Parts: sequence; C-alpha cells; structure tokens
Amino acid sequence: MDIKISQFPPFDPNAYVLVKLSNEKYKLVRYHHIQEKTLSKKITIPCTKFEPEKNNNIRLLNLNIPVEYRFIQISSHSSSEDSISLSTDAPVRIIAKAGNPLGKFNNYWVIADQKKDTYGTRVGPLFQTGTLRSQFDTTRKSENYFLTQPETISLNENILVIDRGDAYTDEMINLQNAETRKIAIKQIRDILSYPAFDEILINTRSQTQLAGSWGDRKLGVRPTLEYRRKKVKGYRQLGLDYGYGPASIGRNQDLVQAIKNNPKAIRELTHHVSMEWESTCQSPTRPYHWRYMRNKAIAKGLRLFFEDLRKEFPETRIRAVLPPSATVEKNVKEAISKMKKEKGQNYDPDYFRYLCSYLNYIPAIGEGMTMVDLNGLNIEPMILGYRGLPDKEPRQIYLKEFLKDLRIKHDYKGPYSFYYEAQESLRTPAKYKPQEKREEIIKELLADPDDIKEVILYEAANWIQYLPFQDKIHGQHGYLD
Repeated sequence: MDIKISQFPPFDPNAYVLVKLSNEKYKLVRYHHIQEKTLSKKITIPCTKFEPEKNNNIRLLNLNIPVEYRFIQISSHSSSEDSISLSTDAPVRIIAKAGNPLGKFNNYWVIADQKKDTYGTRVGPLFQTGTLRSQFDTTRKSENYFLTQPETISLNENILVIDRGDAYTDEMINLQNAETRKIAIKQIRDILSYPAFDEILINTRSQTQLAGSWGDRKLGVRPTLEYRRKKVKGYRQLGLDYGYGPASIGRNQDLVQAIKNNPKAIRELTHHVSMEWESTCQSPTRPYHWRYMRNKAIAKGLRLFFEDLRKEFPETRIRAVLPPSATVEKNVKEAISKMKKEKGQNYDPDYFRYLCSYLNYIPAIGEGMTMVDLNGLNIEPMILGYRGLPDKEPRQIYLKEFLKDLRIKHDYKGPYSFYYEAQESLRTPAKYKPQEKREEIIKELLADPDDIKEVILYEAANWIQYLPFQDKIHGQHGYLD
C-alpha cells in the first residue's frame, strides 16, 4: 500500500494551473507540462502497521502527518496488492493519537479508468472552456459512479483521496485576524479601481470548502453516498467548512473548562454530531455551546471588518446581506404553521426554506452575519430574500417579520434592498407561470418605497441568459416601468 501526503489534490492533466515565476508574477500553463515535477513534491510516509477491519475497511496506525499537508492519497504499491478492496461508502476513519475521532474531512476516489461515467474525478482549476472542476464536483462525480457499482472497490490503480481541509481560511470565519481583513480590503480596493464599480456589497458566505462526503439527518451522521444509495432525501451535506471556527474560540476559557469537566466534549469539536446544525444557534442557552461561541466570534470579526471598510471607504455605499435572525425564523414558522394552503392543509414549518434563500446562506459559514452589529457605521442591512416562487401569504409574513426585526436591532431604518435568489425559477416550465409569479413578487416588494427600494436579482448571469433584454417591445423585464 502506497500512502502519500501532498499540499494539492490530483489534478486533471488538461487543466490550467498558475505557476509562480521568479519575478513574483504568474504564468498560466497546462498541468501536464509540470505534472512530473509536482508529483515529485509528494511525500511517501511509512505506515508502521495496518489491520483489516469488518465491512472492507482497513486501519492504518501510527501515521504522523504535518498539518501543512492537506491531502492524503492512498493507492496500490504494486500489482501484488491488486486484491486489496475497500468500502466505497465509508472507507476512512481518522482517530487522533489521544483517541478522539477526527471526522470533519472529505474523501473521494480518483478512478483510473477514465471512461465517460468516471471522467471528472480529478480536480481542474480552469479548463479551456472557461469551466472548472472543484473537489465538490469530484466528490459528487465519484459518488455518481459508485451508485451503479458494487459497494467495494479495488485499490489497483485507483486513488483514495482524503482531504483534511486547509490549515486555516482567509474567509469570513477568520475576520478577527487583522491580516485577513487587510487581504479582503486590498481585494475590494483593486475592484473599485475599475470604473464599472462604485459600491460594496458584502454577501453571507464564501464558497471555498463546500466539498463534503458526510451527511446528516434521518440516518444520522453517515456518508452521503450511503444516503444516496438508500435514496434517503433531505440530508444535510456536511462540507469541510463545518469544521472551522475563529482561532479565538480555542482560547475561550469557558470552552476550555467545559472540555476539562467533560473529556467527551472534545468529540463535539473534532467529529460531526448528529442534528447539531438543525436549528439556529444565536444565544448561549442553545445546545452545542461551542457553536454559539463560534457564531459570536464570527460576528465580532465582521464588526471589525465593517469598521475597517468604513475607514477605508468613507464615502462609498456599503451594504451587508443579513440572513433572518432566530427571532424572525421562529415567528415566521409559528405563523405559517397556522396558515392553510389552497387545498386546505396547513403549511409545514419547514416551508421556511422556500422563503429564506438557503442556496446563498449556509449557517455553518454565515450565521454570525445574522448577529453582527452594524450600528454607527452607516452600512445598510440588506434582506436575504426569497428562494424561488413562494406562496403569497407566507412570503408576506416573512417580509413583515424581517423588516420589524431590522428596525429594532439596527440604527439604519430603511428603505432596504432585497436580495432575491430566483434563478432556479428561470428553468420552471411555462405551464406553472413563473414569469407572472416573478412579476407579482417583484412589484409587491417595490410597492412601498419606505420599506423596499431596490431588488437585487441573483445570480446575474442566469437572469441575463434566460431573460434577454432583446425583445420586440420591452423585453422580458417590460413589467418594470
């Protein structure tokens, strides 16, 4: 068995990558031109012992892996090991030397036989078509292949990739770090140097580490492939970002003391716990106290970031997309559960997911954004709005509760902007009258200029593609006068 560690995943030879030159500039080259050189950077690590386990798993013992080596790649060392087969559902368990499980990782397979149904299990930062293939894509692609295959796979020339995630992240989670804020402000300053841009909009999440081979809900914390094999829908995919928090919470004495009092509590930090992400966590009375401390620390970092932004750009319009607070979610769910649908039955409280745009909001990354204090900064809160084409009465309750909550918590009293993520509805068949429903929703939002003065259509590329302006009369947006 060959075990290698690397700072990068297996790349597609046809993909383009950036190569750093000696003059601090970069050059775009196809990966196959430098493939041999980069492969030599991988390090083979010895395994002092491995043991077979049930369900076609093996246990590797006494591995010592430096933190900067993100990827572990396991393959067959020689043809004599072709008979080693592993489970495709759950081939990996990682246990720390101290004995606690380390479960917040991603794993997928690079399939050696690159036929049509297996092509695409190697990462591609950029292809000639302008597309990319992320680890989210490779994870899903290898799962798609295994849905029609036996539940074991021979190592042979295939590669099992274990991604432990970045050592740290320069994203929203880490904005308490002054250097992270400097990086973000430099990027924004560079963008504003172009004449096309004259204002700043801060969204609710990043999209850096969405890949996840673990899911949670009805089956508990199980591989997403198992959920898909058993056709159990509605699971929550636990991406790598679910394992991150601001560095400051590691120094939080309440957390340190809690772990000292209950050594098993460390498992809640290093391994996924079933249902821990199923509700809001914006007060200290909620379960999973570490998650509340994490959100609170993210909110503090965001406040520092917005203060720096305002100092750097004193005259620029700045808006921040805020998700609904726990109060809004609770009130809306209670209200809609008492409402009747057209056919007479009551709305399920879970209908809330059609009101709040969960495509654009992942609580594991952005819940701290709900708790951020914008007072005194002259920064406009923006409402994270609907997803798709929700029914009229539930959406009106959502907007009413959201507006009330914003006016209580923030010194900016409106009018507000509304973030409408309806791009999925652009593919809705015409028999459901999506165009008419979108028009109704947008006109309804703009009916009172003291409440909503602006609707942002997300994602812009989809709207331009599906609703072109070229039309004989007014184009697809002719309902806007």
